[in-house]
Amino acid sequence: GRDLPMGILQLTMDTVAILALQREMQEELKAYRIWKRLKRLSRVEEQHNGIQLAILRILCSVAMHPTHRIAWVKDPTQPGDIASFYPPREEFCAWLTSKLTSRDSNVQTLASLTLTALQDDRLTGTAELGSSLLTTLTAWWTLNTTGRFDEHRKAADENGPVVADSATLEEVLRRDSREIAEAKFDLVEEHKGRHLSVIQTLSYCAPYESVVVLSMFSRVALEPKFKSLFLQQPCFLPFLLNTITNGVWPEAREAADCIANLCWHVDHLCCWLKFDSPNSLAADSSNVLLTLPSSRKPLPVDLGRGMYGGVWGVHFGQETGIWLHPDGLCTQHVPATLTSASTSDSFQHTAGPYHCLDEELTHYTSADKTVEGAFTITTWFLWPLKAHRAGASEHDKVLVSAHHSHERPQRTQIKVNSQGQWIITDRRGQKYKVATPTLQAGWHLMALVSHRGGTTFYIDGWSRELEGVWVLNNFCMVGNEARDEEKAGDSAFGAIADFRIYARSLDAEDVKFMAECSAQVIERGHHKYPDWVCRQLCHPAVIAALRSGLDIPDSSVSCLRALGSLATHLPMRAVIFGTCGEKILGLIDSPQKMVQRMACRLICNLR
Repeated sequence: GRDLPMGILQLTMDTVAILALQREMQEELKAYRIWKRLKRLSRVEEQHNGIQLAILRILCSVAMHPTHRIAWVKDPTQPGDIASFYPPREEFCAWLTSKLTSRDSNVQTLASLTLTALQDDRLTGTAELGSSLLTTLTAWWTLNTTGRFDEHRKAADENGPVVADSATLEEVLRRDSREIAEAKFDLVEEHKGRHLSVIQTLSYCAPYESVVVLSMFSRVALEPKFKSLFLQQPCFLPFLLNTITNGVWPEAREAADCIANLCWHVDHLCCWLKFDSPNSLAADSSNVLLTLPSSRKPLPVDLGRGMYGGVWGVHFGQETGIWLHPDGLCTQHVPATLTSASTSDSFQHTAGPYHCLDEELTHYTSADKTVEGAFTITTWFLWPLKAHRAGASEHDKVLVSAHHSHERPQRTQIKVNSQGQWIITDRRGQKYKVATPTLQAGWHLMALVSHRGGTTFYIDGWSRELEGVWVLNNFCMVGNEARDEEKAGDSAFGAIADFRIYARSLDAEDVKFMAECSAQVIERGHHKYPDWVCRQLCHPAVIAALRSGLDIPDSSVSCLRALGSLATHLPMRAVIFGTCGEKILGLIDSPQKMVQRMACRLICNLR
């Protein structure tokens, strides 16, 4: 810094700060060891506020990269399982704390917001404990987002800049609640046919600070307990969409991540195979898994014989099944595959398990002192189970099977034997026959709930307790047994619909609601039905906003991830393809591999 004139140094630092908002540049700056270099420059130019602000903007932007900020998103080229926080978390937080006493209010604000974003342990516990913080941050962001650039510029030209003091924030909350509660989507603006630059917005908005706030929101949106909090705020969704449509590109990217993450793991669902259309064989509506049909695909149920209006359901025949996860799905370690995506990432970056803020909600210590993951498996099945081929009625019919490994032989967790008896296999391989009431022909609900005391097995309104019995928390294939050579076996289950795996123990009332759930509930929605997030986002304005973000490489992968999640909701599929179809097909040939992957996932979910 001493070798450059101050004006050139300031211009250089401001340019790097803008470039640092791009994720690929953030990775390059880490490789350049930017933290060590800028920390030294910060000491040299301690009295120059402009240089200090530029340094802070660069480092805060680098720190917001998912690989540098989120514990389970890791660079696969780095050895070990240690989180790759960058800049080093403890040292960086101490440096940010020192900036809170700066005489520059811009430095204070950005340092404070970044500290808040990095200290997500403040949000552990009940949702009420974090609601006040998130509500305040939402009010601040809606006042300063670049999605309101035109409004702020007009107001500044007429009355001077808006000051984000506490009284202003309270007025924003009151006013936005009044104006937006009844017609929130009417306030979503159309794309103005332009792309704002960061430097245009600096005099009227807070682009760097807004990126930090939305980065925090995208992380918090992954938590099931906070999803309703975001969507219950009338101002949140319209401004989120306006930011994607007309804000600066880095903020639009983070806003699209918020939408994608709101759709992820709703109600602690780890897997939700709806089978809601003939071609929707492996679309996971929990948006957690990238499921895959076996080489021989299940067939849709006969027309008029399915669930929910006679259309939901598939029939598993010989050598057909659905692969859930190559290593088996464990609800104690929810796969983080679809929690984040950057243009330069591969799925190896998110190959580890998701880290919930409140692990005690999904974990328990069983009677023998081993730590288990609370889980529930539910599905509707068509009785009697149809033999998958002539003369094959003597075979067991497997609903769920575990992953095979050298340490653990292949086992089937839930199946029906040739006498029509349900067989539950525990984690030690012990089999338990469950004598159920005589079932009438037609569709019935099965639920298996794993809890501290053991396992509860339900058929419709009937239940049986298996005390001290726990099923292995590993689920590899649905509808058949998984073979060693990664093929489905000869123990196909028959017809099922609406298959779910929860990372929590449902209570008897939850199971009763599912058993009584009608086609009208599916069509009209219900707060207990787990597609409530997608239903709130089921509007052409949401799709139009995400379509506008597909034109910019850095935000396109986030918008594709959000669209892929929304496409699991049947009423959205035609709207998505009609609005974005041509662009999506073009992105399949993108030179960026993650863009290709997300575009292919979206196309698969649209079927």
